[in-house]
Amino acid sequence: MDKLKQALQAQVTVIEENYRHYLNNPFEASHAHALRVSLRTMRALLNLLKKSMDADVYESYNQQLRESAALLGPLRELDVLLEWCAESAVKEEKLTKYYYETFAYLHTLRRREMKKTLNKTSRKQFKQMIAILEAINTDQLKLKDRKDWPRYTKRRLNTKMTQLQDQLHDLNHEDYEGVHTLRKKAKKVRYAASLFGPLTDKNFSKVIHQAKDIQNELGALTDSHVNQQLLIELAAQVDDKAVKSGLLALSKL
Repeated sequence: MDKLKQALQAQVTVIEENYRHYLNNPFEASHAHALRVSLRTMRALLNLLKKSMDADVYESYNQQLRESAALLGPLRELDVLLEWCAESAVKEEKLTKYYYETFAYLHTLRRREMKKTLNKTSRKQFKQMIAILEAINTDQLKLKDRKDWPRYTKRRLNTKMTQLQDQLHDLNHEDYEGVHTLRKKAKKVRYAASLFGPLTDKNFSKVIHQAKDIQNELGALTDSHVNQQLLIELAAQVDDKAVKSGLLALSKL
């Protein structure tokens, strides 16, 4: 139980550090990404313990983490889009009309979303979430008295990996919503196995690699589709003809 508590507290420290890095330099896309990943990882750890927790306690922690991560969602979406567009743009063999105006517009949108994550309401949400997590301990979680935590953890990880592989086998690759949902499940398995795996007597490195491979495979299926659709949606909302042309041009690459 002590190792379990240490693993949870260590992840809380990671969240605190990543939030500090983000506040110091929110212009750096990797900081927003790292913070969001650390929140997802904490949710994955709690999800693994879900069957051994009081339902209300689980949901209270999960809601705090979910709402905090959601604040970063639009910003992360734009960061992914900007990276994808940048990779596409460098493949152009000559100077392309309207790209300058288009990237200037996308960065303006990014700064607008960044400011939303730094307003008083958002800061209050993050402060509240971190305060609640800082007080986390195994007693508060109301975990059922288990003397076989390593065996429980191993069984849960194995079950989740088996479910993930079965769902991948049955997946309709043209169902982008389903692909996105399964990708998130792969992340949960990967994060939980990385942090809780060492608490067992089994080496979960194979599970971690398999989950990462599934995550990357599904990401390749969805990223282009999602980014192209977002560019088309943004083009429909903008009046500037140069920006509209640039957005549509990028959506066709």
